[in-house]
Amino acid sequence: MINEFPRIITLLRVEKKLSQKEAAKALGISQALLSHYEKGIRECKLDFLIKVADFYNVSIDYLLGRTEKRTYGDTEDSSEEVVFTQKDNVFRGSVFPALGKALTVSSINVLFDLLKNPKLKEMATELQKYFAIVIYKLFRHIYRSSDKNPPAFFALGDDEFEAKSNAALMLYELRLKKAAENIKKEGFDQEISYDILVRDFPKDSAALLNILKNSENEIKKLQ
Repeated sequence: MINEFPRIITLLRVEKKLSQKEAAKALGISQALLSHYEKGIRECKLDFLIKVADFYNVSIDYLLGRTEKRTYGDTEDSSEEVVFTQKDNVFRGSVFPALGKALTVSSINVLFDLLKNPKLKEMATELQKYFAIVIYKLFRHIYRSSDKNPPAFFALGDDEFEAKSNAALMLYELRLKKAAENIKKEGFDQEISYDILVRDFPKDSAALLNILKNSENEIKKLQ
């Protein structure tokens, strides 16, 4: 099964505010099996794929990450082509960036909304600076992927860029940490929990929770 399937079925379940137990019961499988599907440990059969599509009212193409449109009736499908070979159950072709974009944008929405309180102004300022450097670094890496793009586009040379941009990220992260410590000392009592995130951010919380889970898994792999 394509790698996007575990992520998408998790997102759909969280968006519908269902626990794994509730979703598993509705889909006619055990919670343990659903957990394996969501973690990508096991692959489901076609009949279960159809059942999930009907339950969440989405297309199979969406479940498999072949399109960002949830139903077949949606318009403006991506023109990028993905070829599915049923024999070996492998997708070949471009991987749609739309899901990653949606996850990132939604997660950033939650972060900045959590920082709306005036007491968190310092954290919001440092977070904006941090993201600005990240965006700069990412754009620069994309830009340098082609020899057609002239280096003169940037004022900083490559060596200076590498050293100073990394240092800037470390600095702003330290400032974020310091700001959080200062706010904690002042007795700030904003509570954040799974239930609160789902309640206060019904549209975006699933994306944030998904990124947190996947990021932790990737970090655990580091040696």
